[in-house]
Formats: sequence, structure tokens, C-alpha cells
Amino acid sequence: MKADHVVLRAVVHIKAKPFRRACKPCLALDFLGVKAGDDLFQCRFEQLFRGLLKTEPFAAALMLFRPFAVHMGDVQRIYHGENRRIFDLARRAVTVNAQTYIKGFACDTSLFKCFGCGRICRGLLVHRPTLGNDPAFAGAAGDETNLNLIVFDAPAQRSKLCTHICFAATAQFQWKLLCDRFRHVRGPKKRYIKPMADVTQTTDRRATPKPRFIGSEIYRNSSYGAWHPLRVPRVSTVMDLSRALGWLPPAQFITSPRAKVAALTGYHTPRYLAALLAAETAQSVSADIRDRHALGTVSNPVFKEMFRRPATSAGASLLAGELLKHGGVIYAPAGGTHHGMPDRANGFCYLNDPVLAIQSLRRNGAQKIAYIDIDAHHPDGVEHAFASDPDTLQISVHEENRWPRTGALTDVGVGQVFNLPVPAGLNDDEMALIRDRIILPLVAGFRPDAIVLQCGADAVTEDPQSRLTLSNNAHWAIVAALHPIALRYLVLGGGGYNPWSVGRLWTGVWATLNGFEIPGRLPPAAQSVLRALEWEGPTRRHFPQDHWITELRDTPRGGAIREQVRGRVDALAARRQAWL
Repeated sequence: MKADHVVLRAVVHIKAKPFRRACKPCLALDFLGVKAGDDLFQCRFEQLFRGLLKTEPFAAALMLFRPFAVHMGDVQRIYHGENRRIFDLARRAVTVNAQTYIKGFACDTSLFKCFGCGRICRGLLVHRPTLGNDPAFAGAAGDETNLNLIVFDAPAQRSKLCTHICFAATAQFQWKLLCDRFRHVRGPKKRYIKPMADVTQTTDRRATPKPRFIGSEIYRNSSYGAWHPLRVPRVSTVMDLSRALGWLPPAQFITSPRAKVAALTGYHTPRYLAALLAAETAQSVSADIRDRHALGTVSNPVFKEMFRRPATSAGASLLAGELLKHGGVIYAPAGGTHHGMPDRANGFCYLNDPVLAIQSLRRNGAQKIAYIDIDAHHPDGVEHAFASDPDTLQISVHEENRWPRTGALTDVGVGQVFNLPVPAGLNDDEMALIRDRIILPLVAGFRPDAIVLQCGADAVTEDPQSRLTLSNNAHWAIVAALHPIALRYLVLGGGGYNPWSVGRLWTGVWATLNGFEIPGRLPPAAQSVLRALEWEGPTRRHFPQDHWITELRDTPRGGAIREQVRGRVDALAARRQAWL
């Protein structure tokens, strides 16, 4: 595994004994790789520190986290006004470039074992670029992509860089954190705590135990009209295909509620909602309503469920925010209607459920939220809602010169908006570059309380509404890479207008969230679901290619990384470094 691909899993276990009478909690971490330096490391510790303060005195929690990297700005944001002793913490800190490390001693540090040579040492992982300006680490050698161990030989000795034991970019050595040992202030007998087994993403027992799928039967027979791009079945295909593969047991499925009008007023105006409800009842709109609210247009037609259908997807997003209050993973493929505006329909979107989801998450404890959008179209409605909100990171990768023709590279909001318009023909290798240099470092550095991913399926080669040429592997890789970063993870659908490609892609998203293995060839029951689909076009009927029926995974569609793409990625990467 390369050093630039890392997943961090962590869990904290609080023992139900007073601090002064027992050894401190075991904190076990399993490093499977490295991404964006120690950003994931710090993100997880911020979340653990929050939870720890609920059960431990501030002094005890501080002792547990003394040896680990913490951004002082984040610490002040969490604890300012709650405990003035944070200023004592700040005075004991030493700043290394933009990072702040808490001075620690050997008794507080972690034990590491090198899988290459078997040597065990006690120390602290740090990212190579943070060492350059600190005289304590002058002369550090090696590639800038390395993670290095600072080894504490003894409490009284100065920490020094261990050049023999390091996390090399070539992955010749792999590190595993064995355990953390925290001792009574009077120094009880030393003992090592057995490391915990592989754990899940969340640290809260009240979190959803497994990923949950929110769906509804309303999508099965609902259509925007005989010639509209959203005439094809999508969510019902994902439900049927997942069940045919044995991936969607009843315990993981939630029937979506339909949001009431009052619940939608957090973003949409009462006047617009009344007009939308009236249009469904009357199945017609006046010219004045059409001009004012964009209802009854070619893009946003009047159809039988024009309020109930979007209100159901909005209900799923609102419910997801509540279900994720204590952490977990929610999948709502009917969501992702990211074009909706407060007072009008826009781009097939009558309501904006991503905005409502972010608002619901915030009401349920998630202050900092990262919104990532990989749909072929720019999420103009979401940016309209949160462009001036510094606590909502927005990242969009969309096709340039494609409707709605917003989301320019120079649109930055208040610094937290990162738009990347890409040229036609975007391939898997270019998307991997975007993922590794923009999406993951930004999200990890932002340290969100929740992640909302809009996983539109219209950027694949087979989709008629874009000129991008991704395979579904590119989407699944982003879904998997974002999974461990935040305590709360909500994945939405979005665009996707080829019934076979969208059904296969979104079913693969559900498999990725659950860790299911994608079969090389689909079983007969799953093939029957795909074979039953029909796609009537304005002038002809579309027929599926053979692998659309027999396989879930596309053949990877790699290619050269064009200078146009690389230049824009470099520009956003420079902004990222300055912003973070």
C-alpha cells in the first residue's frame, strides 16, 4: 500500500472507574496507510476528545491527548467559553510550521512496531513537512511524503527523529500502533493493554450499527413524463438489484417519510411550497406561477407526484440528519437534488434536499460539514445556500460549459468553496488525481463533523447528459476514501439518466459502504432485474450492452492526465494550502 493512501480507524473505550483509582482508557488505533499527512489522525482525535470530555475531567482528557497533534485553533473553538484552562494548554504548546504539538513524555506516548524489522519503540507520528523549521528536528532527511516517528528515549531526554524507523513512501515498512498506556499520577505498576480488534468508523454506541438505506416505493412508477430525462427507473432499480444480491436485508432498510410543508421552510419559501402543492393538486399552473416559480416548464414539468416525490426525498435527507446524530452511515439514493432554489424549481429539482440535509445535520450536533459533489452538473442551489457559511466546506467537480454554467474556478465563497470545472473526456486517472490532491486533503484538513457526498451518476461514459468518460470505479473509490474521515456520513444520489449505468453505479455505492465484494459476474436474479429495464428515447428505443446486464463493475477507463486538468488541480491545491 502506498504511503499516500491511508485509512485511519479509531475507537475510544472509557472505563467506568474514577480517574484517580484506575489506569486510564485504552485508545487503540490501526494505521492501514497514510493520506494527507496526519490530517486524518488529527480529525479523529478531535472527535474523540469531544466525546471524552463528556465523561472525564478536563485535566484527565488533556493528559490522554498530550502527545498527539492538535490544531490550537480547533481546540480553542471546541473549548473556548467552556474551560479557561485551554490557555494553559496553549502556553505549553510548541508550534511547528502551521501545526501545534503538545509536549509529552515517554509515559504518555504510543508503542509502534515496524512490520519490516520487528523493532518496537515508543513515539509520536509526525508528517515530514512539519519538521523543517523546528530546530529540534533540524537536518531531517527523506522524501516529503514520509511519515516519521519522533522517538522519546526517556522522559528527561530531548525528542529526536528516528531515521531507521519510518513510514517510507515505498511502503517497505508498515507501522501499526500497538497500544497507548496511560498511568495513574502516582505511577502504578506498568501494564500493557491488548490492542483492540478492527473497529468500525464510529465511536458512539448510539450510532447506527450498520449503514442504513432510505428508500420508497413512490419512485417505482413515478415519471416526469414520457420524454423527460427522468422518465427512467432509478431508485427502484437500486433497491431491487441490492435485494437480488442479498445486500439489503429488512434491518438496514428504512421507508422514507414524506416531509411536511412546515419542515421544508428551512430553505424554501412558504409561497413557493404552496404553489408546488397546488400545482400537484390541480395538475396545471398559471402563466404567472410558471414565470415566478419555474413550475410547468420543460425541465420542471407538472406530473402526478410533483410534490409528493421530491417531498419524499427531502424527508429522507431530513431523517438522515436525525439518524446520524450520534454517528453512522446513511445512504439515500433518491436525494441529491442540488439545483433547487428557495423560491423556484430548477434543473429537474423541485426541492433542494442536500441543503435540508445539511441543516438537519447541524440541528443534530454537526457544526462543521463538508459537502462534496461529483455530479456532472454544478450544485448551484447548494452553493447559493452556503456560499457565505465558513462552516460548510463545498467541493464540486463538474463539467465545464455544462448547464447551469456556474461554479467557476474563481468562485470561492468566503474561502471555503472549491469549484473544479473539468473538460469533456475526464477519465478515471484524472479523477484519481482530483481525489488525492483536492478532495481528500481538503476534507481531512477541514476536520468535519459530518460529510455529505452527492454521488450523481451522470459523469460516466454511458450517460446522455454529459461528455465525461468515467467508469463507476471512480465514484466507488471516492465513496470508500471519504468513509473513515467523519463520524457522520451521508451519501446521496443525484443525476443519472441511463437506467442501466445509474442502477449499477448506485448499487455499487451501497456495496462499498457495507464492504461487500463486487462479484465478477452477476447472479441470474440480479441479471433479471437489469434485463427487465426499458429505455424509450424520443426517436428510438435504447438497448443495453451485454456487460450492462452481466456485470456490476465497469472496465476502468484510465488515460493521460491532461495539462488543463493538472493546472486547475494545482491552482486549487495552492488555495487549499493557504486556506487550511
